[in-house]
Amino acid sequence: MLTLLDLWKNSMKNLIIPTIFILSLLIVRNVQANDVAHVALDSYNKYQSGFVRVDDESKHIALLKAVVNIKINDFEYKDDIAKLRENKRFNKDVQRMTKQLTNDKYKDSKNKQIQKILEDAGRKIYNILD
Repeated sequence: MLTLLDLWKNSMKNLIIPTIFILSLLIVRNVQANDVAHVALDSYNKYQSGFVRVDDESKHIALLKAVVNIKINDFEYKDDIAKLRENKRFNKDVQRMTKQLTNDKYKDSKNKQIQKILEDAGRKIYNILD
């Protein structure tokens, strides 16, 4: 049976698996946030030293998603977000709009524009937080 450490050693091929490893530490071992920060920093250092190769756009998109997941619960937005989640018309509009998005290799101009906006936002956030 593989341990979490074995999984960690075998998973340095991309950036997603180390993230899952850190989350599994939180869930399985109930690790304190400070310990998780050290594990994340070690992962980042290994990433920077060349064990993991990911293009910058992917890095920026992943960071953007992580920041949005945190900031959606920000005090300023929390009540309004809760109201929007209950708003049927808003949810219907969001579904209609998101149906236009695709993750295919060949994207139309609208999807390319949105991807560029997300990459730019992720790059700006990365530069602020780094």
